[in-house]
Amino acid sequence: MVSTTEPVRLLILEDNPADAELAEIRLSDIPGFNFSLSSARSLKDAVRLLEDMSFDAAVIDLNLPDSVGMDTLRAVRATHQDLPIIVLSGVITEEVRLQTLREGAEDVIGKDDPHAALLARSILYAIERHRASEHQRQIEQVVEQSPDAMVVIDCEGRALYVNAAAESLFGKSRSELEGEHMGFSDSYLPEAEIVVLRGNETRTGQIRLVDIRWKQDRVKLATIRDVTERKILESRLVQAQKMEAVGQLAGGIAHDFNNLLNIINGYLDFYFADPDNCPELPTLLIEVRDAGRRAASLTSQLLAFGRRSVLSLEAVNLNELIRDLMRILPRLIGEHIKLEVIAGRDLAQVKLDPIQFDQVLLNLAVNARDAMPRGGRIIIETANIVVEGANTSHGLTMLPGNYIVLSFSDDGEGIDSATLHRIFEPFYTTKEMGRGTGLGLATVHGIVKQLGGYIFVYSEKGKGTTFKIYLPAVTSEGEPIVRVPSLEAPQGGTETILVAEDEDGILRLVDRVLTKLGYTVLTASSGTGALELAEGHQGRIDLLLTDVLMPNMIGPELAEQISAKRHEIKVLYMSGYTDETVVRFGVLNSTVNYIAKPFSPEKLARRVREVLGAGKSQNN
Repeated sequence: MVSTTEPVRLLILEDNPADAELAEIRLSDIPGFNFSLSSARSLKDAVRLLEDMSFDAAVIDLNLPDSVGMDTLRAVRATHQDLPIIVLSGVITEEVRLQTLREGAEDVIGKDDPHAALLARSILYAIERHRASEHQRQIEQVVEQSPDAMVVIDCEGRALYVNAAAESLFGKSRSELEGEHMGFSDSYLPEAEIVVLRGNETRTGQIRLVDIRWKQDRVKLATIRDVTERKILESRLVQAQKMEAVGQLAGGIAHDFNNLLNIINGYLDFYFADPDNCPELPTLLIEVRDAGRRAASLTSQLLAFGRRSVLSLEAVNLNELIRDLMRILPRLIGEHIKLEVIAGRDLAQVKLDPIQFDQVLLNLAVNARDAMPRGGRIIIETANIVVEGANTSHGLTMLPGNYIVLSFSDDGEGIDSATLHRIFEPFYTTKEMGRGTGLGLATVHGIVKQLGGYIFVYSEKGKGTTFKIYLPAVTSEGEPIVRVPSLEAPQGGTETILVAEDEDGILRLVDRVLTKLGYTVLTASSGTGALELAEGHQGRIDLLLTDVLMPNMIGPELAEQISAKRHEIKVLYMSGYTDETVVRFGVLNSTVNYIAKPFSPEKLARRVREVLGAGKSQNN
């Protein structure tokens, strides 16, 4: 038998006092049932009680002094729509029972001495059915009013149920959607983005699939949130941030390049104002050259922080790289700063551009020096490290694998939290005017990321700063790298070189440099012009020096056509574009010869000689 410990608030509507009292006594005497009973002798009294009090159920007689039959049931339901009602009737025919249930009664029980437990059970079951129905209605209301589209799909992907938000998202009615194959797959688990076509409009939805039971079947519930507007706002925000960064970058570039152009143009104007009376010409040319080199260095830094510089990668040992750099680092940071190196034992190799990575260490050293105006200590430490599983730190996730970690620490002024998250922004600097360009750490960040590494910063105001750089370790053994700068003058030769370059100034420069070194130089300002020269030249052509991108024929195409007829010719590519552009045209890989612009005459001479073969000058 069903029982309850919670009080059930029950209204008994019965005009016969004896019948009402009997029902109250019988219900009150049942163990385990807790009824709070209120009685009414007329419909009027019952309506008043229903308006003043809250009841869980009502037991009513249909025939009252002021109401008869179904009118009584209808009047009670009109007063309290959701009240479970059990009808007590003296005469119960099948017709009366069916009509009473159709009018909304939960049960019909005869007055001829009803069993008290049966009446109590009927009341409690009616209450439970009502509560379950009410709970279901609330759930349905929540589902229908949900701003997220909800679609129940069967094992074949067909919609069994859709809510109002789904109708709005897909632009179709419920009858059109139910039974339609929705195309959702398990690959969306646990969450993914999908494209929703609503007529001619494209919407973006964030979908999540979960397993549920639906009418005893195992199905899936797809919840889809329309994130179209959010995506648009995010895209606008990202674009605004990009434009702000570009504006800041453009301002910084313009400032630095204007200074350098001012030097170059100023000295040239000074010379051309009186070219026949300028004893300072050698000094002027030195100033112009130095400004040009600084401009080239600035371009290199811009490409580095943008991860677009051309790298000459070698397998190196960081300990050896640091040991070589120790010859100049102490002079750079000054005697008031103590420099300590803790070299890791059996350090694995890493693949990087040694000259460019020197720039990383020098930039970190300069920043550390400037943070310690009254002196201090710099500690450089290397070690092998294994990252097992995805390691998230500072909002970055490191892929698992073997790494070399380079720690660069100082005990200087430190960086406050407001500044820390901006230190890698280009041209952002906290130094006073004239002491920094704001490109140092941006360059460091760009180089590290281009090498596939990670960089983290730990700092606290007044307690120093530590940069930790993680670089992927080289798994295969590499040849030891010995970087000894050559002090010998560039070597020339007598070979014939065909030069293809669409920039006339560079073409004239290359012609002068190579001719002065003894080479026979053939020049063309386009790919087609170079091809015609190659076809008309009767002698041997030892080297094709070509720009990668030219208007009417790109360098690789030119090299392919010339090499098809002159199998002995060697090729050296040059370009001022980034490595991404060069790679796109199929040039930059480990098997080709390449020189990046801008280059000095010395660098050009050495690179040409390397490609032709040192000491193997050939006569035409």
